[in-house]
Amino acid sequence: MFVGWTHHLARQLGIRRYAFFPSGAFAISFVYSLWREMPQRKNYSDDNEMVGFPRIPNSPFYPWWQLSPIFRRYVKGDPKMEFIRDSFLANGSSYGSVFNSFGGLEGAHLDYLKKELGHNRVWAIGPVLPPDDVGPNERGGSSSTSISDIRSWLDTCQDHSVVYVCFGSQAVLTNKQMNELALGLEKSGVKFILAVKGATKGHVEEDYGAIR
Repeated sequence: MFVGWTHHLARQLGIRRYAFFPSGAFAISFVYSLWREMPQRKNYSDDNEMVGFPRIPNSPFYPWWQLSPIFRRYVKGDPKMEFIRDSFLANGSSYGSVFNSFGGLEGAHLDYLKKELGHNRVWAIGPVLPPDDVGPNERGGSSSTSISDIRSWLDTCQDHSVVYVCFGSQAVLTNKQMNELALGLEKSGVKFILAVKGATKGHVEEDYGAIR
């Protein structure tokens, strides 16, 4: 998904290009709409101005400051920015799109993408996980709890009784947000697994990414 420019090369060579997205279909629906529709602020001094994408199923409104930092830095005509925009849009122009997701989770957004892209060459093949026989199962770094302990604990839980909370590999919450999230999960009384991205030295110095 980060090499959308290869779509143009594939076309020159007469090769069908398939874009693989490790992210979910909702995220890509949002990213594609963002770079295609290019929403603009009415009040440039208000970072809390709300931006909506009503064509996307179940899409909430977002304050401007929560949109992609890359998008917010976009300057029309700037060669680097135009290259980035073209790369994202080129993914949508590819022959097919493959997602690490499944219809039971994101059926509405997979259907939305088929409609927006104008074809049915949108496949969900997930969840794609690393095989057990290829080294340690430690995607994203080591865990404070072993994978075997987590699996053993999950085996004791009833189906549909555990909430999995993860903000991906990019988002890092402030320490205050982390504490509020952990407190809310604890007070909810539900069983949960909270996956937390390890804080870098810079994050620690700026009070990000830790539960106190």
